[in-house]
Amino acid sequence: MLVIAYYDALRSDPLMRQLAFWELAGPSAQLEAVSAARGRVMTRWIAQARGLRAPREGEDAPAINAALIAAAQTLAFAEHANGAFSGLALGAGAKRAHAALRAHVRAIYR
Repeated sequence: MLVIAYYDALRSDPLMRQLAFWELAGPSAQLEAVSAARGRVMTRWIAQARGLRAPREGEDAPAINAALIAAAQTLAFAEHANGAFSGLALGAGAKRAHAALRAHVRAIYR
């Protein structure tokens, strides 16, 4: 699943995690180009994974995907900040976080 791959990439790449964090901290001309490029790549990545399947009628896929990406980022940030988020211990493979992300994707994109 793409959201899990993104989460794992953030967990394992300090520079990627730092760029995502800086982007949330406030706008800057330097990060604007990085953010736009990442957005284009992620849009293509999601479209390739989705293939010919279109979102269900009435489903706001971009908003849903943004929420899933935000969850992955927050979990990765929290893991490196203090090892946990909202009572969920992270690290050590993050099996519970993987399972939760997978459950959300399956529930949303049946």
